[in-house]
Amino acid sequence: MLLLLLLLALIFVPVISFTIAQKKYPGHLWAITGATFGVVVYPFLTAMAISLMYGGALGHAIFQITTLFTSIHGLPGKVLFHLINGLAPSYPGNVDVWLFALNAVVWCVVYGVIGRYIDQGKSKKVIKLLLVLCCIPPIAWLLANFNGVISLLDEVVDGNSYSLICRQVVGADENAEVWMRIGNLRSSASEKAVAGKQLCSKVNVTKRPFQVLLGDIQHPSIALNIPVVGGKKTCIGLTPNYPDASSQSADWTAKVIDCPSEK
Repeated sequence: MLLLLLLLALIFVPVISFTIAQKKYPGHLWAITGATFGVVVYPFLTAMAISLMYGGALGHAIFQITTLFTSIHGLPGKVLFHLINGLAPSYPGNVDVWLFALNAVVWCVVYGVIGRYIDQGKSKKVIKLLLVLCCIPPIAWLLANFNGVISLLDEVVDGNSYSLICRQVVGADENAEVWMRIGNLRSSASEKAVAGKQLCSKVNVTKRPFQVLLGDIQHPSIALNIPVVGGKKTCIGLTPNYPDASSQSADWTAKVIDCPSEK
């Protein structure tokens, strides 16, 4: 709850910036205000969306409206995160620090440029820029599903630069599951493996090494180094070391297995 309140309070940053710039830097008033608004807009919208979910019927109605804006402002960071790390943002994706930072850079520039044009009295350029930005919502709405974004990128990027890492629980009862992280100690994404079902993640093979990390998220242990090959699929099997092994613990054994034949 405290984190949520802090994120909501970020909206006061551009307000304070406006007040200070109005007195000390009037010639750059809107550039400064726009840049600071761009830095905080995504975490603020995310916090507001979460808050509205607990606001009853009215809150849910407003939430449906703000979801579009939250998705638009979160999209650049998700795409950049995947291009940099070769992995989707870790769960929960909307409150990942990396997403906040990447989106802050993108929208700081966008809103800062708009503010600069306003400061320079270039109203025609501002109108043109706003018209361009108005074209973004319907496109972003279609791409808001991150898997759709990755599929679109894969049509442009060489398929051999990507690979599938699939995982599933083996040698355990049908209800067994385990949370793991795929990546490395520097950057990884949280994934779940379950019994009887193969779940897969697409990764950029240029971002190595790839490892299975288990246990405490703050101090994970490396359970397996994954030999990923571009354009191919690698399958990982996870087996509990004892019947009651926790889904959040490191008491699992990970190994590369033969991929089940596709039906």
